Amino acid sequence: MNGFDTILFEAEDLTLTNYLVESNIISSGDAHISLAGSGFNSGTAAGVFDGEAGIYQVNIVYYDESDGVASAEVTVAGDVQNFDFDKNLTGDAPTVDNLTSYVSHSVVELQTGDTFEIEGELNVGEFARIDSIEFVPLQDIRYEAETLQLTGYQTEVTNSIASGGAQISLSNTGFTSGVATGTFNGPAGTYQVEVGFYDENDGVSSATVTVAGQSRSFLFDEDLPANAAVPEALTSRVTHSVIGLKPGDTFEIAGESNFGEFARFDYIDFNLVEATLQPQTTLRYEAEEFEQLGSYVVDLNSNSSAGEHISLYNSNPQTISDVFDGETGIYQVKIGYYDE
Repeated sequence: MNGFDTILFEAEDLTLTNYLVESNIISSGDAHISLAGSGFNSGTAAGVFDGEAGIYQVNIVYYDESDGVASAEVTVAGDVQNFDFDKNLTGDAPTVDNLTSYVSHSVVELQTGDTFEIEGELNVGEFARIDSIEFVPLQDIRYEAETLQLTGYQTEVTNSIASGGAQISLSNTGFTSGVATGTFNGPAGTYQVEVGFYDENDGVSSATVTVAGQSRSFLFDEDLPANAAVPEALTSRVTHSVIGLKPGDTFEIAGESNFGEFARFDYIDFNLVEATLQPQTTLRYEAEEFEQLGSYVVDLNSNSSAGEHISLYNSNPQTISDVFDGETGIYQVKIGYYDE
């Protein structure tokens, strides 16, 4: 599959008890539900799942304001999960700055007709405003190589053996190397990455597969009993046994031909290992606040985050260190630095 069809239920379209509908162009469907002005401290929004049976991730889109800590209990097919509106985002009213989301169920098995319910409870000035509930199908994702952005490679379309009826090849291209690139559009989670390719016996091609910045290289060195794209030569290899991915991450297959072997690829699979438990808030650690700075010196600079950065004025390698204090989960790590 190349994409996911997320099933979205607008909160205002559900069966409401005590909740009121508030119009807001920021909200999906131009409305959300709220306990403001209802005269009640809690309310429910209930619905019936009408999607296909399968494994889903459940995501609640809501407003996390700064004037209280509301709470919600989300029940999906009898599975009850709770969370607090405790991000304390900017604003004491529903704005684009405090519209956020929370994964209430990382993995849940659903049947058509299963019921779900959101029960919200206000706190101080935060009225447990809910915009929508999303059901994201969780499944393995296949990208056919011929559907990717190709450089150097060409598509061979006369092969019924290949997944999708085609593969990519450097044969008759005039190039000895090529690249196929794509963008991951599945849900955030941990995946195993596997590529399907033809390992023929008339050369030893090579490949590098890069996913979310992590590269793995291998050779077409099985020398299977064929010198063309036939069933006997079609095989696969796991390039990344475990990798954390999120929507928008990029991936690339770079192949290089050798003699009569033209680095043919059929597909790249992303096999779901585990869905991310919940979206992670960005955690920033200022370099100047690390516990151990070694010989680094703190410099003032209005261009730097928090007005400071660290510098090393000698040629000796130094290490800085600190302790991660965020929640357990899958993270992308980014370093801000000056490249002079």
